[in-house]
Amino acid sequence: MFARNAVCLKLATIGGVLVTLISGCSEKAPVSVELQPRPARIVEVKAFERERVFSFVGNVQAPQTIDFAFEIDGRIASLPLREGDIVSKGSLLAKLDSEAFELRLGETQAELALSEQDLDRLISLVEGNLVAQSQLDQAATRRDLLRLRMLQAQKRLKDTALTAPMDLRIVRRYVDNHSAVEANQSILRAVPITPLDIVAAVPDELVATISEDQVIDINAEFDVDDARSWPLRVREYVAEASSETQTYAVRFELLESPSWNLLPGMTAKVVLRVRSAGPELLTIPASAVQSDTSGDFFVWAVADNEFVQQKYVKVGPPIDDEIVITDGLAVGERIVAAGAFALQSGMRVRPMSGDR
Repeated sequence: MFARNAVCLKLATIGGVLVTLISGCSEKAPVSVELQPRPARIVEVKAFERERVFSFVGNVQAPQTIDFAFEIDGRIASLPLREGDIVSKGSLLAKLDSEAFELRLGETQAELALSEQDLDRLISLVEGNLVAQSQLDQAATRRDLLRLRMLQAQKRLKDTALTAPMDLRIVRRYVDNHSAVEANQSILRAVPITPLDIVAAVPDELVATISEDQVIDINAEFDVDDARSWPLRVREYVAEASSETQTYAVRFELLESPSWNLLPGMTAKVVLRVRSAGPELLTIPASAVQSDTSGDFFVWAVADNEFVQQKYVKVGPPIDDEIVITDGLAVGERIVAAGAFALQSGMRVRPMSGDR
């Protein structure tokens, strides 16, 4: 006869780990307990952006330069501004001596008034058949010509003053006060009070090979405040290379203005960061990679139902605290980055706080 007090131990794994203790070899059904999911740091496989950095010497320029000149000849009576002054819209920039133009306008207005009186008198005479219609027509023509001369005189008087069409900074004064000037002779040069541009010479190979979607960011740096940088964006570029340097003049718009006095002509450094063209690199934390007894590398891949599976990978060089994966994974896959020391295929995990 066999002893009935023999003890039998049976272990089975279905999904999780089931431990069944069968005692006394009795006819009773086994009792199973599923272990709780193990905590693990779970991350997503990401693409690594390789980048290149280029820098160019740039020159601060205004987006627009305005030269002011009178449309008539004359002598400057007022030129109150100095180089560097800031003026608001509508302010007086320069004024010619207007006495002669005021007199001419007054004479024309007087002649026009007399011609209108003559015209009214002739109208009544024509109605009484005392003068011919041709005389009335000649008087009307003279009145119209005098009206045109009066408008011209008014415009000339108005042209004796130059006013600011917008907020401006005076950057150059070409003549002195009380100087005689000719029509269209430059008197002042000014730039609008707007964010300035930076123009830099960019090599032709960069213009030809770098696309807009490769640009990570563009920034300007200044020696006067080298602890900061200011964002830029491309405004425009000259579509013809310099015959001497084989570079293209690219104009960058300064998106933020420094608090200190930035002026046209100052030097800046333009720093361009771009993504390198080429195959996509995948990276994962170095702690996620393990090796088996044969020296092959693997990771623990996490399925949607939180169960893990061993997945072999090929690794590349490390980058900081991450490892490049050359084969075996795809962007977006989830893997265990920490807490994998006691995992087995088919075990269930739960994310720890702070997972990305």
